Amino acid sequence: MNIWFLTTVTLFAGISIGALGFAAVERHVRTAKIQDSQYDRAAVSPQQPTPVRSGLQPDHVAGTSPSGYAGDAADRWETMDGALSTLGQRVTELEMQVSEMSANQASTSILSAQTERAARGGLDRETLVAAGVDTAVATEYLDRQSRLEMQRLELRDRASREGWLNSDRFIEKLGELEGDVGSLREEISDDSYDRFLYLTGQPNRVVIASVIDESPAQLAGVQAGDIVLNYADSRVFSFTELRDATRVGERGENVLLRVQRQGETMELILPRGPLGVRLDADRVEPAENS
Repeated sequence: MNIWFLTTVTLFAGISIGALGFAAVERHVRTAKIQDSQYDRAAVSPQQPTPVRSGLQPDHVAGTSPSGYAGDAADRWETMDGALSTLGQRVTELEMQVSEMSANQASTSILSAQTERAARGGLDRETLVAAGVDTAVATEYLDRQSRLEMQRLELRDRASREGWLNSDRFIEKLGELEGDVGSLREEISDDSYDRFLYLTGQPNRVVIASVIDESPAQLAGVQAGDIVLNYADSRVFSFTELRDATRVGERGENVLLRVQRQGETMELILPRGPLGVRLDADRVEPAENS
């Protein structure tokens, strides 16, 4: 929101400055035209004496002959006309930029609001339902989360009063509370969880940033830029999920790694265990039929 505000203020300031410059040039042009007109009338009037300086003839007096003055006036007019045109183009460009930014802001307002709520911790039923979660499941899950939040506060208050806040005992008790409630990931489908992450502005794809030479991943054909979709038939949405998947089961057994490469899905076989890759995260809108 701060970036949008500052950008808008900057653009409007640019438009205002451009408009002021535009008006100043116009005033200067009008003044020059009036002066030129006055000089032309003076040059052709028989009542005005012909200026003579230092014994020179009128046509040789620098800057005073009608022909010389007319040439200077034409040059000034051409220069001011070019400046006026440039200012006008700049004002038009700034106005178009503001209009485009306003349109983009309006087209993403709903998603931005959902993302902002998630960033504040404001998970709500509307977002869950939009992700494909059943209304009853969403309601029940949010009720449990509310109870968990209150239990955390009670636990922290008790531990603080009794002097064991942030101790191993506190961490153990907190873990017990979390385990009793369960996670959203375990209660909804992969597709719903995928869309939930996207709607709340969180990364939902694991990307291979680079591959270590002679690693199991390189030998299996994994390449930088591949997006990890599945590991051993389990959907993967985060670094933690991929790491945990490589650590379960029998070390060295062949598992299926499904990746997306330049829009194409590829299936690779490699041994379970460390992949030998460096990872990155991305946020990708799920396909409608996913």
